[in-house]
Amino acid sequence: MTWKIEDLCWDAGRRGACNLRSRSLGYLLDIVEKHKDERFWEVHREIARNHAEQFSGMEVEEILKRLETCNFFRLGKSSNEYVLVFGSDHIKKFMRVFLEEIMKGLDKKFEIKENLTKIRIRLKD
Repeated sequence: MTWKIEDLCWDAGRRGACNLRSRSLGYLLDIVEKHKDERFWEVHREIARNHAEQFSGMEVEEILKRLETCNFFRLGKSSNEYVLVFGSDHIKKFMRVFLEEIMKGLDKKFEIKENLTKIRIRLKD
């Protein structure tokens, strides 16, 4: 099977507009992990940095809610952190890398902790 890195571009800028679905992404990420394609992760980081520019001026919660509409994770919030629950380890890694780049691009101070099926994001002052 062949794929192009450009096939991974997805538009989370509009509510509910996701060209790449969770199941397709899970399948693709499984292939990437089996073949140890580091170029994929480099391009993914670049795409995330571009999205950070699109998300400038938005609150973190608004960004997470928009990304939740793509059905990659379920979003929860406690008093001082966001909890993202995943159904796939591959998608969890994909979103962690994506969100790390988004937060850096927005100059947010943050901490990400990873558990078995979830990621916890705590914003720092």
